[in-house]
Amino acid sequence: MAQNIEAALEKARELHARRDYDGALGAYAAVLAADQTRLDALDPLVAILEMARTPAFHPRLAALIESALAIPGANTEALSQPATAQLVLKYRMADPQQAPSRDLLAAMARDGLLIAVLSHCIVRDTVFEAFLCRVRRALCAKDVVATARPLVLALARQADNNEYLWPQDDADAAALAALGTDADGAACRAMYSPVGEDAAAHDELASFVAILRGLRDRVRAAETRIPTLVPLADETSRAVGAMYEENPYPRWLNLRRIPPFDIRAELGARFAFAGPFPAFASPLRVLMPGAGTGQHPLSVAANYADVEVQAIDLSRASLAYGLTMAEGLAIRNIHFAQADILDLPKLGSSWGHVESIGVLHHMADPKAGLAAICEVAVPGSFVRLGLYGEHGRSVVVEARRRIAECGYRSDIAGLRAFRSDVMAGKLGERLRRELPQWNDFHSASLLRDLCFHVMEHRYDIAKLQALLDGLPLRFLGFEFSLGLSAARAEDVPALRAYAKRFPKETTFADLANWAQVERADPALFTGYQFWLLRT
Repeated sequence: MAQNIEAALEKARELHARRDYDGALGAYAAVLAADQTRLDALDPLVAILEMARTPAFHPRLAALIESALAIPGANTEALSQPATAQLVLKYRMADPQQAPSRDLLAAMARDGLLIAVLSHCIVRDTVFEAFLCRVRRALCAKDVVATARPLVLALARQADNNEYLWPQDDADAAALAALGTDADGAACRAMYSPVGEDAAAHDELASFVAILRGLRDRVRAAETRIPTLVPLADETSRAVGAMYEENPYPRWLNLRRIPPFDIRAELGARFAFAGPFPAFASPLRVLMPGAGTGQHPLSVAANYADVEVQAIDLSRASLAYGLTMAEGLAIRNIHFAQADILDLPKLGSSWGHVESIGVLHHMADPKAGLAAICEVAVPGSFVRLGLYGEHGRSVVVEARRRIAECGYRSDIAGLRAFRSDVMAGKLGERLRRELPQWNDFHSASLLRDLCFHVMEHRYDIAKLQALLDGLPLRFLGFEFSLGLSAARAEDVPALRAYAKRFPKETTFADLANWAQVERADPALFTGYQFWLLRT
């Protein structure tokens, strides 16, 4: 059996390399049908499904996506968009003035893909969201709930996933007011607001209540177990920390898993031109400043081989979410603690690898933060950073300007009002067209981080060079692909442009050259993720 699986996996890889995606999908699916634990088949299967779009509803593709969503370790964020695309085609959004029929609601309650998406993903399609809001209201009728309770509970899960960001109006309030206090009424109210004691009072909702309230209760308990390494002193750090105490970020539901690999060996091969690199003791000590709710640190702890991760953040509430998820996933090689990046040198410790994505640009002085990281990174260590791009966030800058002009608050009512006005076109055609394309537009904490942050800096490559100047860091290269597989130059527009302009410079590691490429076409960069070497 094991030999057959290996042969089938090798065949799948061959088909994938030849870009025979239909054949590769079938081959990867066959491997997973024999052994669901094969992450080396699951991740490439998801990578193909993520790209899949069809002109009409495709039952086989929908079934593959549904089965992938059910496998532990699948990248559910990647699967959300193709799944939603299939559901949009299947239900073909009806007349917005017409309520969904009872028969349609009953059919939706039996739709495994729909229930899986609502339960395990965040819906990120505004047309489908509007349809589901009509569905939600139609479900708030006593003679309907009993025939469609799985759909009601799945929509309640979705509400919890997006943190109750979907719009609510007087008609919704009237529908809810007409409901009784039985289990059906409690379930319907959970589609609009956090599950309460009225739901907990009904035994038939026990498992549902345990899901929605259990994680929240465990996170609150975990917060008391987060140590503070150094009290927060910087004024901006305290303000940013307070924001994330109210809205822990990022909002995530599942952790992508891949076969663990040696990160230093991977990077040593990719950036061989900068070597040789020193050998470090095992396990590799990894520092994750700005850990947030733990999704990135936990992916490192789970997917890098032989590492010990220290995750720090300004927000104890965010770290408590990460700790709770780590315990649920049985990931034990990670430690969470509250601390400011600026205070890292006070900890009296050092690390052989550092990753900090989307963090420095929220500091009052990003260079001071990077200098602090340099002080605790061992010479020869790799440093991975992610920064906002000036060009890529121009629509966010426009949104922030309109928020300031109109006085939208950053509480849930303000977020809903801002979002509704964006989708209605009241804040301009560009925001209506572009802002909903951002994943962070579709969850309360994500939207607050996207458009309402108390501090942000944005970069172009010239500013990125200025950030690095004078620090003991060597630029190694940008990251243009998901994961750690090096992208081929011919597959990435920015790399193609660099290779055409500088054909003799094959390392792609000259920032002055990259600045020329960016000036010629700023749209090549929406933001920056890149690797550095601590010299």
